[in-house]
Parts: sequence; C-alpha cells; structure tokens
Amino acid sequence: MKLSHSFTAHITPETFITSYNNGDCQCCSFIDDGETVTIGFGTDCLTKLTETIRTLQQIHQSLSQKRQQQISQELELLNPPINLNGNGKHQVEVDIAF
Repeated sequence: MKLSHSFTAHITPETFITSYNNGDCQCCSFIDDGETVTIGFGTDCLTKLTETIRTLQQIHQSLSQKRQQQISQELELLNPPINLNGNGKHQVEVDIAF
C-alpha cells in the first residue's frame, strides 16, 4: 500500500462517490466539502478488493442493525405500550362524579 498521507475520512450523507479507470488501476473516489479521497485497485490485488468489499458489507450490516434498534426505540417513544390488566383486556380508568 502506498499512502501519500495517513488520515481518517468520515463518509457523510453529502459525500459524492464515483469510480473510474486509471490505466491498470480501477479507482473509487469519495468527494466531500472540496476534499477527495481515492482508493485504487489493480489486477494484482483482487483478493484485497474482495476483502475490502467483505469488510464494507460487515460495516453495512452492523450499522443497519444499529439503525433498526434506533428506529425501534423511537417508535416506542412515539407509541408507548398499552397497559393491559390481568385478563389481557385493556384497562381504562374513568372518573365520574354524581
């Protein structure tokens, strides 16, 4: 691996992703806020491309599960559970003055 710089790039919803052929190298660029990060793969590193794809799929699965949990928690806050009495029927309290 040849790096020009060592850094961390955070992909955001605004990040533009593109791919292109650069001679013997296939590249993928991530462009956001005037900055560009490009990764490239040649025919000699197909196994690393496969490993990268698998890693990204694992990240996708993990983040999808986390988002599903967040949605479930948000739904619980919006729709609190209904109180049931001992016989499984809804329990309602009514205050009537005579």
